[in-house]
Amino acid sequence: MTGYQELLTDPNLKGQILTFTYPHIGNTGVNDEDAQSEGVQVAGLVVRDCAFKVSNFRATRSLPEYLREQGVVAIAGVDTRKLTRIIRDKGAQGACILVGDDAERAVQLAREFTKK
Repeated sequence: MTGYQELLTDPNLKGQILTFTYPHIGNTGVNDEDAQSEGVQVAGLVVRDCAFKVSNFRATRSLPEYLREQGVVAIAGVDTRKLTRIIRDKGAQGACILVGDDAERAVQLAREFTKK
């Protein structure tokens, strides 16, 4: 498995926030045949740049549309290579993706995280 859709639907990643180091994610879109399980298993997605325009004939919808359908939060515009280096050096950590500017709440949620 190497595609983003396969990883998003991998049951082994259930409840985790997935980060991709490759800078452009989503350009091939999403289709029903490439899912590894019923629906997205991850709790969130972090990418550098998310493509909204799909360029694969097999795609039935874009990655943002798919995530929206599945109720999965995602964030783009993050230096994911730097983030990956931090995770590599400090290990996996509790995290959250929170809309808004309440940094204290975000830190609280991340600290309270327990893997299910």
